[in-house]
This record gives sequence, structure tokens and C-alpha cells, in this order.
Amino acid sequence: MLREKEDSVSGKKDLTDAAINKTLQSLYAIADHWYVKHAIQAIIFNKLFLDGYVCCTEGLYPSNKETLKKALGTAKSPFSPIIERNAANFEELEMKCKHINASSKTKLSIFECQSIVYAILETGRELGCSLCVLMLLFHYFGKTRFKQNGDFLVAEEVDLIKIDTLQRFVGELDKVPENTNALFRGHSNINYSIQPSLFRLPRYYKNEYMMYQELVIRCPDAFMNCSSHLDFLVEMQHYGLPTRLLDFSFNPLIALYFSCENEANTGEVIIYTVKNSEIVYGKDEKAVIRSCFPMLSYKQQKELYSASNGTKSDLASCQGRLVDEIRMERPSFSRNITWQDIRTPIFVKPPRSNRRIAHQDGAFLLWGIDAAHYDDKVDDSYVGDQEKYRFFQNEKKSIYYIPQKRKKGILNALNRLGINKAYVYPEIDDVADYLKNTIED
Repeated sequence: MLREKEDSVSGKKDLTDAAINKTLQSLYAIADHWYVKHAIQAIIFNKLFLDGYVCCTEGLYPSNKETLKKALGTAKSPFSPIIERNAANFEELEMKCKHINASSKTKLSIFECQSIVYAILETGRELGCSLCVLMLLFHYFGKTRFKQNGDFLVAEEVDLIKIDTLQRFVGELDKVPENTNALFRGHSNINYSIQPSLFRLPRYYKNEYMMYQELVIRCPDAFMNCSSHLDFLVEMQHYGLPTRLLDFSFNPLIALYFSCENEANTGEVIIYTVKNSEIVYGKDEKAVIRSCFPMLSYKQQKELYSASNGTKSDLASCQGRLVDEIRMERPSFSRNITWQDIRTPIFVKPPRSNRRIAHQDGAFLLWGIDAAHYDDKVDDSYVGDQEKYRFFQNEKKSIYYIPQKRKKGILNALNRLGINKAYVYPEIDDVADYLKNTIED
């Protein structure tokens, strides 16, 4: 987490222009307020320290100001009024900070954090957003391993690769080794954090059991063909319920489509390289164990995580409820559950039970009970075991980013290959929407 600034802040000595120095001093005065620290940590630094890069000009907050205003609703963010209009300067923000009661410390919502970052970066455009964030790093830490690369801040171990055409992307695929499975995931916003939807908000993962049960009770017909817990999770994911599944595709063009389908931000494609032995099928014991986690309450999941940190006997004494659930699906299950079964995610090839999975050539990363969400002593910048699968070249993590202005051209090229909304989302309402938008005037 953030630590207090050091007396010597490297990088400031070259900023000799009086106007810039005055602006920076106002920025630093704002940055020292507790809620600003909290927001910058949550929205910028967690992503930066976890993945090694962040795009500073967009994606840290909703690009559409109306979206952020709606999301905030009645939340009392210190900077909510600034969302109504662009702030004039840092001095105005500093004056606002001075009038906020520091004794009223509460944990800010994600949207309140976004409103604060929005205000800081909108006002900081006179410096340049990436320079603004870089100066905040110097201010809080005294030094930093991150460097500016255009609109990005990037660590040395990250290789940013610009994808501006379909041909360029296909050419990059030749570099992926042939002796492993390549799994692809596309984000229309490059600052999207790589975690399942269940773990995006505490109220989701703390109520996983309730959401699972309520959806089955309220919509039983949707699950008539489900015969396993994984089947249930896949169907729930399909309908938008937060789950511990993270979607991947074996088809790189599908991932590229997802990275471009929303043109509001810079997109990205990430690649994981996975050995055959590390991908399991839906009926595999490893998949069955993890897909039963939603049948435990959050308290039971935390107890199971704590036991996985102890001895084998600790874990054996705590796994009874989970084993009972596993045996509902696999009556012959008899072995002891290990800490790896509890904590490590696995890649799963699910049955092609619906047309969307088939068209998207889908696979899932099935999350375990990890430290970031079940260990009170670990902060949310914890790097999970799944990061070992990221694709590296020359000891650098390869990040493929798609500029906002290039997305439309890439989508047009993908459409010529049959990769479009009607193919990716083959349900009748999505196909109808695609057809409406392709009719000429």
C-alpha cells in the first residue's frame, strides 16, 4: 500500500518552469489527503503494480462522464460536483480538499474512487496524464521503476506492442510457441483487471452462495439440462451472474473482436500459454472440486482457506461440507483435498453446451479460494498463481494494445472473415441487432 512521501523526490529537479512547479505543488497537496490516496491506490496503483502497466489517458474511469454520474448516484464523493463540469485547476481541487472533514473516514466505493481519479486526471491534462501519474509515484514513493511510454506508464519487464491492423496482429501470432496451448482474452478497456466478475466487488464474492441458490430457485427452467456444478456456473456466466469463471478463447480472432467491440477506450489482447497437462475437462476431479466452492458460505470458504495454510490435519478437519458436495457429483471421491485444490486456479475446457461457447471456442479459468479475497492480511494487489501463464518474449511480458481509433478498421476486417456480432453472440436477439446495423440506407 501507499507509504508516506520521502523528503527527496527524484524527478522533480528537472521541472524548473514556475507554472509547472506551482501546479505540481497543488497536485501534491491534494494527493496527501486520505481519500485521494485511497482512490489512486484502488484505481491506478493496484493495476500498475499487479500488471506492470497502465494507460493514463483513458479507461481509469468511464470515458462517458454521464456513465460516471449515473453510477455515482447519491454517493457523496468529495469530487462529485466536478463530474458536472471540468475543474478549472488544481488550486480549486486543493481548496475543496481543505474543507472536507478528515475525521469522516469511510471506505470509498469504486465509483467514488473513479470520480476522484477523474477529477485529478481531467485537471492534470495540462501536465499530461501520464506525467501526472508519474509525479504521483515520485511523490508517494520517492522513486519508481515505471517509465513513460506515450500515454502509458510501463515497467521494464513489459513489452507494449501496438496492434493497428488485423495483419499486424496475425503476424504477432507467429511468435507464440507451438508446443503449448495459447489461450486468448480481449479487453475493450486496457485497464480492465484480470479477475472473474465475482471478485470485482466484495458484495459479490461474500454472497456467492446466495446468488447461486436464488438464481436456480427463480429460473429453474434455465438449468434443466445442467448435470454438474460446472454446468450451472457456465450457464450463470452466460446470463451475466458474477461467477468465479474467467472467459478465454482458443481463437485469437475472437479475443481481438472483444478488444475492439467497444470503441470508447484503448483495447488489449492478453495471451496465456498453457501446457496440455494443465488444462482439464469439465468432469475432471480438479474441476469438480473448485466448481463446488459456490455451495459454501463465505464464512465456510474463509475457514477452508485458513485451514489450507495449516497442517494436513487442519485441512482434513475442515473439508467435510465440501466433500459432501463433491460426492453428490462424484460418489466415489475419497482422497484428501490439498491446499493446491483450494487456492490455485485451473483452466477448464467445458462441454460445448451452448452455441456461444462453441462459436467463441471458449475455455475458462476456474478460480480457487485465493489470498486476495479470503485472507484479511493480504491486500488486493496480491498477484495470483495464474500470472505464471502469461506469455513472455525475451523475458518481457507481451501486451498487445489496440488504439481507440484503429478499432473500427479492425472490426471491418474481422467481419470479412465472418467474425462479427452475429457469430460471436449467436442468440437470436444479438443476430437481429447485427442485421439491423448492417442494412444500407
